[in-house]
Formats: sequence, structure tokens, C-alpha cells
Amino acid sequence: MKKRLAAEWEPIKGVMIAWPPFLPHAYMVDLLENYKVYLCYPDEESKQDAIAYFTKYGGNIDNIIWCQGDLGFESAWVRDWGMHPIFDEKGDFYLAGAEYQLSTPWVSIDDQETLCGHEDEPLSKDDCEQNEDLAQPQIAKAIGNEFIKLPFSLTGGNIMSDGHNKLMMMHITQTENRYKGVSDEDFYKMLEDMTGMGEVNVFSNYADFGLQHIDCFLKMLDEETLLVSRPPKDHHLYERYERILTEEIKKCKTCYGRPFKIHRIDIVPFNEGSDLLTAYANSIILNQTVYVPAYGIPQDEIA
Repeated sequence: MKKRLAAEWEPIKGVMIAWPPFLPHAYMVDLLENYKVYLCYPDEESKQDAIAYFTKYGGNIDNIIWCQGDLGFESAWVRDWGMHPIFDEKGDFYLAGAEYQLSTPWVSIDDQETLCGHEDEPLSKDDCEQNEDLAQPQIAKAIGNEFIKLPFSLTGGNIMSDGHNKLMMMHITQTENRYKGVSDEDFYKMLEDMTGMGEVNVFSNYADFGLQHIDCFLKMLDEETLLVSRPPKDHHLYERYERILTEEIKKCKTCYGRPFKIHRIDIVPFNEGSDLLTAYANSIILNQTVYVPAYGIPQDEIA
């Protein structure tokens, strides 16, 4: 065996969410009925709020594993700041927490090396110190897993692992690490040493301005299959998406040396008169169930 970062489609022990949540009610109740839920909370008052909520509105509280930590502004986005599941050479499992300062930044397609906040204001290296960095080891301890700290940025929403040796991500991860003084060479070396993942495919950013996370662009369904978003042909991002697919993604090889199988998921603007696109690829695979985000539009059912 080799050290490796687990793939999304591997069997799960449970699901991690944070309280207070930023999730649909029906989704949380379904999770509590079908899985162990590792519920991260900042204090006793929040824990009691969660108990009262699920007692009143439904949800199997007996399936909750309570994980207290110093949660902050970004706590709802557990996929981004939460720990990465890694198996070592012996097959033992531990959790790795990436550095989460300056997170989660946005970049413009016209200035891809300047990290910005949500209001298009450039971030300084002293901005946005996040409590989530402190919460990572606390929550790992509550779960009962070994924890290591990664000295670089590796935002969860911007990586896809094939469960073997390959990671896929968008260019913004390089920008985040350069911003913090971590060169590309050092990043790749530390990444391989600490996670076991020795092959990294970095793709161009796709949004005019945004998080640029890969989980809104494509989903790795298994180690040889990708689900790639496709905007309408009359959308101004159509050619950019197709160029990234044709010139970058299709040139990648699987861990077996074969081209990836490509499936497409059609995305559309989710508000009339808006250019903002649905992110159906940002779905969640939990054992034999796939949860797909919905926007209250006809395209949801097709997705």
C-alpha cells in the first residue's frame, strides 16, 4: 500500500456538518436518518439549539457525534476547511488539516494572482485569521482520530482525489500558496510527502470572479470517470469551459494510463436574467446515494 488521500466515492463512516448550519432542512434530516453525523459546534448554547431544532423538526439525534471546536465565520463551509482523510502505508486512517488563513478567497479571471474578499477588495496577508484552523485538531480529537497539520493551503472544495496518486485542482490553489510564501515546488513536494499524492493536475480558473473551486466545475465519479459541467452554448462562459476540457482535462491520464471517460452535466443560469450558473457537479456521494443541489428550476429534475 501507499499513503493516499481518500477518494469521494469510497465508503464513508459518516458526514460532517457544522452548527449553525447553512443547509436545507430536509437534507439534514435525511442525513440524520441514514448516517452518523459528526456535528461541529462552537459552544454549549449552540449544542442545545441543535438538540432543540432536531427534536422539534425531526432527525435522529442518536446518530449525532458531537464535536466541539473554535468555529468562526467560515464554519458552515465544512468541505472547505474540514480535514482531509488520509490512509498511510499500513492502511491506518488519520485526518490532515490544511492551513486556512486568508480563506476562502476569490480571484478575478483578469487578475488571477490577487486574492480578494467577496466584495472584490484585495486581501492582505494579515486578513481573515480563521478560527477553523484552531478547530481542526479539536474536532479530530473529539472524533478520536490522529491529526496532522499541513503547512500549506489545500481548500477542500478545490481538490479531487482519485484515491491512488492523482489530485485535480484549479489554479487558485497555487495562488493561495504563493500568497503565503509557499512556492509551487515546495507545495508539490510537501503535498506528496504529507498526503502521498504525487501527481497534481492544475486546471485554469473558469469563473469571471469567484472561488474557482473545482467541485463546481467537475466531479470525479471514480478513478477513471469525470462528470464535467457544460454551460448553454449562448452563455459567455461556454467557450472557456470547453477550452479547459479540450486543452487541459482531456490531456490527463488515469492512474492506469488511459484517457478519462467524460460525462457532461448541463448547467444553466439559476435566475432569469442572471449569468450565475447552477453547480450541479457540486454534489455529494454518500455510499450508494448521491445528493444533488437544487435551485427550484426545471433543470433540477434533468440534473
